[in-house]
Amino acid sequence: MNSNRSLSRLPKRGSFDVKLKILECDVFTVSPIKVYHGKVHFAAIGLIDMYNSGGAVETVEALNASDNGGISIKGRGAGRFGAYTNEKPKLCSVNSKEEAFTFRDEDNLLTITIPSGTNFWEIVVSY
Repeated sequence: MNSNRSLSRLPKRGSFDVKLKILECDVFTVSPIKVYHGKVHFAAIGLIDMYNSGGAVETVEALNASDNGGISIKGRGAGRFGAYTNEKPKLCSVNSKEEAFTFRDEDNLLTITIPSGTNFWEIVVSY
């Protein structure tokens, strides 16, 4: 993901060109995609409006099948959390409270708003 909020998935040995004008800059966030439950490809990006978006993410773990085969992400700070996922979730919760989310089909970007005043959080993405 870059500062234009565009998300790209590259193969393991893939690359892409970056062209900048003089005195121009951009920030890229690189996050490894892992496969959970044998089918869900997921990569936590972090708080996408922050300069160091990935710094907000502390852990990403698969939940067991009795928890609907979801993914738990723990972190800190408020704002818009973003992740890559190849499947649209059924629901998302923040600190055990169901929250609205958006999922862009064109690039598989999942976004969830972490309410202001929330210092530590756990997002559960259920499929």
